[in-house]
Amino acid sequence: MKINRKYIAPVLLISLVMISLSACGTSGGGTKSETDETDTIVSGKVDVKYTSRDLENVWDDGEATKVELSDESYTIQAAGIYVFSGTLKNGQIIVEAGDTDKVQIVLNGVNIKCASGPGIMVENADKVFITLAEGSENAVADGKSYESAEDQPWGAIFSRDNLTINGSGKLTVKGNYNNGIVSKDDLKITGGEIEVTAKNDGLRGRDSVRIYDGKISINAAGDGIKSNNDEEEGKGFVSIDGGEINIKNVSSQGIDAFYVAQVTGGTININSTNEGIQGKIVYIQDGILNISVSDDCLNATDSTQNGSENAQNGVILEIAGGTLNLSTTAGDGLDSNGDLTVSGGTTVIQGSAGGAEVNLDYNGEGVITGGTVIGVGNTQMAQNFGDDSTQGAILYGGSNYSAGTTVTLSDSDGKKLSSIKAERDFSCVLVSSPDMKKGEIYTLKIGDDSQSIELSAIVVSEGISGGMGGGPGRGKVDQPRDNRDGLMGQPPDIGGGSIKKQ
Repeated sequence: MKINRKYIAPVLLISLVMISLSACGTSGGGTKSETDETDTIVSGKVDVKYTSRDLENVWDDGEATKVELSDESYTIQAAGIYVFSGTLKNGQIIVEAGDTDKVQIVLNGVNIKCASGPGIMVENADKVFITLAEGSENAVADGKSYESAEDQPWGAIFSRDNLTINGSGKLTVKGNYNNGIVSKDDLKITGGEIEVTAKNDGLRGRDSVRIYDGKISINAAGDGIKSNNDEEEGKGFVSIDGGEINIKNVSSQGIDAFYVAQVTGGTININSTNEGIQGKIVYIQDGILNISVSDDCLNATDSTQNGSENAQNGVILEIAGGTLNLSTTAGDGLDSNGDLTVSGGTTVIQGSAGGAEVNLDYNGEGVITGGTVIGVGNTQMAQNFGDDSTQGAILYGGSNYSAGTTVTLSDSDGKKLSSIKAERDFSCVLVSSPDMKKGEIYTLKIGDDSQSIELSAIVVSEGISGGMGGGPGRGKVDQPRDNRDGLMGQPPDIGGGSIKKQ
């Protein structure tokens, strides 16, 4: 079916209409120049910038071009504000503007379907803003096959340039051919209620994906959120800075970044058949993370470095804050092919019941200097934090315990320091708290059993018949871990503490 194309231009041939900072929650309020814009900077391992226009969800209604959709495609060729409503059964909104043009597309109750390409297609512009009008419900979908043979990470919404989605309305996206929402530059989401279903990846920004706010639900067969620029330094990152993100049924990673995957705020819920969050650098600064997966919950790795038992250069998993509830059936809780650092936050790990997967798995240095970590899992290759830690940590392996058993660590005064109720059978407990001091005695209660453990060293491992005790330690990358003080496959030296069953 041939799709007719209609060319639209902004009202009064205005080359660029900016939205007003003074208008708050309603349309109207005048215009402003680009030079008046201020930036909001969110600091993390990478500093993330949002312009004032990224964050605004209003527009000057009097300066906008209003379009009621019918059965044809619409092409925007100049900067301006374009408000769309209505149904497009087989067509596209196409942006073919100038290199310096900023285009704002307001979706105010649209249903767009294209049988042979993206529903919204940005061929050229400096930047495009898709604003979801307050109270509106919008839908965009592509077809199961494309006419173009060009090899692209196609999506139901596809942009070759920078793309921002903002506003307070609702947007449902169905990526029937490949991905849901794609930008080959930066993809930013600063508001709205967005539901994405995709045959491959849900959200994909080649240079970066940045989420400041909004409620986002992703059901994807590939990665939930992905940034994959492996050619330009400092790019290929995902930054979650706020909002609520729900990712489920992905067969690969919930969040996958070639460079940095960082969380500085918001709530993230991931239910995956593979891994939770992966990047060369994984950094948790704040926020709430609920991750339930079959493989590693958090995984720091560099795919360009060969796998071995040696630490990968520049790879780090760092937890500086936040609340992390991590659960894996057949993977590691915290896995770094380089270094692992915990300096804050609360991390609860529900580990796998058996196999070679553990609460902690690191190849370089593993250090805890703050925060609370408690986890249950199996003892086969259990690993503790290293001796360079500045707060106490206990790795205890005892009998086999059943799912539903409660584990509690208390100090000598009976004050509860940390607690966990196991989701699965387990034989190993890892716990560290800022209140744990060298030389003190603590009580570890596991169900009806109670053990008294003296923290005679900063890191104590007891009852572990294999794997890693304390010390700097190394994890594994397709190889068995080496012993702390001896040969491969031999039991580690697990001294440094004393234990008495009460």
